[in-house]
Amino acid sequence: MSEFRKITIALEQGFKDDSVRISIGDRLVHWLDHVKTRAKIGVAHTLELSLPAGNDPVQVELPSKDVRISIEPGMGEACYWGVSVSPNGKAMYVKRSVEPFAYV
Repeated sequence: MSEFRKITIALEQGFKDDSVRISIGDRLVHWLDHVKTRAKIGVAHTLELSLPAGNDPVQVELPSKDVRISIEPGMGEACYWGVSVSPNGKAMYVKRSVEPFAYV
């Protein structure tokens, strides 16, 4: 019996009508088109992933911009991840939390 860990990923700042590819290891799990940050709340899209047991990284990628981040799941309790694109659009970064993010 395999164990799964639930992770909530919020695509936050810097998304500008982007296609977003999300993979676990080599397996594509989500492909989203026209992802755009809503300025009033600072989030573009939220989704839940079930990570299989193991340490396969989660990749979030903007294929058309050749920008990606590989996130090691680790063993911590942080199950809320916020992923943003840098202001220059050439890098991505992640913040982790044990509590849900509050979007106002």
